[in-house]
Amino acid sequence: TEIKNIFQLEFALVIASQVDTMNIDNLFELAEKLDHFAIQHKIPQLKTKCTSLVDYIEAFDFEKIQKYLIEINDLFKS
Repeated sequence: TEIKNIFQLEFALVIASQVDTMNIDNLFELAEKLDHFAIQHKIPQLKTKCTSLVDYIEAFDFEKIQKYLIEINDLFKS
């Protein structure tokens, strides 16, 4: 669908990069952009995952951060 395509263009590579690099400042920025995308496109499942992602970033729980980034990316795979 169109939303999946937009997500892939805007976020797929950034998410893949963050799964590997785990830069905290960039993670917060990414989470904010994902949250905005969730609100803009009315995707409650993504909004919920973004809220959890921010909690894990704040807690420096890198395993959960990676898990949630992958799950978020998987929501929009074709």
